Amino acid sequence: MKPQLPKRVHAIRRAASIVGGIPQLAQRLNVPERQLDYWLREIGTPPDKVFFDVIDIIIQSAGARDGELVEAGRRDGKTRHRDTFFQ
Repeated sequence: MKPQLPKRVHAIRRAASIVGGIPQLAQRLNVPERQLDYWLREIGTPPDKVFFDVIDIIIQSAGARDGELVEAGRRDGKTRHRDTFFQ
């Protein structure tokens, strides 16, 4: 399914930018950083469960109010301001 790879790569990159980088995303997804690197270089595809977790991170971020981010993985829906997210 080669046509889906770029979409999945884009989603992984987006989720990484939301949570603060590849190491943070690997921790959140409970996968090795090296595996994320392979998927980003289109070497294999992530399992559906991992991909759905990536999509959840993106959706949570999109649902946050302007200027705030929902912390990925938080079930309580707490937010923090975007400015403090990258500090």
